[in-house]
Amino acid sequence: MVRVGMSRAGLTASAKDLELFGEGLNWAGCTMIVLLGEQRRFEALDFCYHILRVQRVDGKDENVKGIALKRMVDRIRRFQVLNSQIFAVLNKFLKSSDSDVMSVEHVRCFPPPIHPTLAAQAHYYRPEHLRQTVQH
Repeated sequence: MVRVGMSRAGLTASAKDLELFGEGLNWAGCTMIVLLGEQRRFEALDFCYHILRVQRVDGKDENVKGIALKRMVDRIRRFQVLNSQIFAVLNKFLKSSDSDVMSVEHVRCFPPPIHPTLAAQAHYYRPEHLRQTVQH
């Protein structure tokens, strides 16, 4: 519904939303959609995309309650192109094709550096030595 409101608001209140927020609302929404894994569902069920497809088929150019349909559809199309570009960027950087490279199992952990004065305390690096001294 935010998208329908933004499409309508731009027609009556100039480009206030775009002036105030830029493309931030689109980026935020698309990021949430991609992170939740709902991009296909969004593209299939988004009401603005539905309006765009219906207008392409019937080709009507009317004023409905003071809103020029053709102008609203042009704005929706611009949003659709912008969202497609945002989805492409997000998918490129968030979804790696080689998930094994990014998995936690391949992370190597290094011990913290030790100060030379503490080098004699070997249990700092060897937890098993610490366990032995505690048990005795």
